Amino acid sequence: MNPPKISQTTFAIGLLNRLPRHRLTRAILEENACWVVTRMLVLTADVVLSKSRSSSLSLGDYEQSIESVNAGFTFLRFALVRDSSPRWVAQAIDAGLLRALCRLAPFIEDELPQFSRECVQHILADTLPKHLVYLSVVKLVDREMHDIDAEMLKVGVERSWLDRDWRSLQYVLICRRSVAKLAQEDKGAAKISCDSKKCGKIAPKKELQRCGGCLSVYYCSKECQKEAWYGAWSNHRALCRLRTEDLASRTEERNTIFSKLDGQFLRELISSDANLHLGHLQALAKRKFPHEKQGEYFALCLDYTDLRYPTGTCSLKDVRAYVFPPMNGEDEDEELISTHNDEMIKMVLRDPKAYTFIEARFAWGERRITRNFMIRPNIWEETIPQMVNFSGRKTCANENVEENMPKFLQQLMGMWL
Repeated sequence: MNPPKISQTTFAIGLLNRLPRHRLTRAILEENACWVVTRMLVLTADVVLSKSRSSSLSLGDYEQSIESVNAGFTFLRFALVRDSSPRWVAQAIDAGLLRALCRLAPFIEDELPQFSRECVQHILADTLPKHLVYLSVVKLVDREMHDIDAEMLKVGVERSWLDRDWRSLQYVLICRRSVAKLAQEDKGAAKISCDSKKCGKIAPKKELQRCGGCLSVYYCSKECQKEAWYGAWSNHRALCRLRTEDLASRTEERNTIFSKLDGQFLRELISSDANLHLGHLQALAKRKFPHEKQGEYFALCLDYTDLRYPTGTCSLKDVRAYVFPPMNGEDEDEELISTHNDEMIKMVLRDPKAYTFIEARFAWGERRITRNFMIRPNIWEETIPQMVNFSGRKTCANENVEENMPKFLQQLMGMWL
């Protein structure tokens, strides 16, 4: 640990990364900067900030360590909302972002300036929940949450100003992991082996160090990494370069917003949430479309960009007059997506009883993207029971009013736990 060098380097990376959609910003992120900076925060929490000022650590190094934390979270605040944000969020989570947030919460509150605290809160309360619509991120957050023990939570985030935002993230995760049907794992159960053939030690993933080049293998020490790279038992140098080159060449996959698995999860999530919103949508239809009796030509619109509502805000459109929103400069084939969208509308219009047409909006970096889905059959005629909201007033299920959300979250947790 060299606090002055770490602080200066992190600040430099952060400054170079401040230009959205710039080639330099992309190049820095492609070099796994999110993983490296997050790993720095974890090491700082474990090695430096867990000690008091009265320890052997000098006051100057302690202050430089605080500056490193400041620079690290400021960098992540902006890096995690750049284009291809699910990838950068996944890197940070995999490197231990939740652990760093938990351990460092008291120090952030006491030592960091207001802007840095706002950066941390934005990551926890805005960036991470918005990315829980991607299965890849859901799995990593779920894994990392299980590896944080109760004592760490108690002395860390639960006693800090981040407690409410941490609990909100947990609520959203419970909703998403249920849709994803993730198996419950024991805390710290996942173990892997050191990639050095001379060693081969098996240990929990959090106790090993990941290769910063290919991000594919782990080592239990610096010595094992050197042995795997240079020693008589070396087995990683050639593979690492091949994997790194392969990742760099897969531009087509990286420019695809949703992976195959993410796309499948989104379909299941949207189908589940459309049913949860149906009571509200039925009441909304009576007000907005009083002469439309069947509901067969409604486009159900779910917006996952407002984190006050974990299952998204909802609205209705007439599918017969539906216009696909602008693509907003996404790195995908706009003509192909538009053609696909037109074909879905034609299918709905030919047989409206057979399909439910859904428009969904998601966060992707600093932009908002829209995708359309069809689920079978038409869910409009399902009967949704009335419930009483937090204020005691009768309302349709999932009505998006502030007073109803605490009750709704409790119901979701009771349903899925």
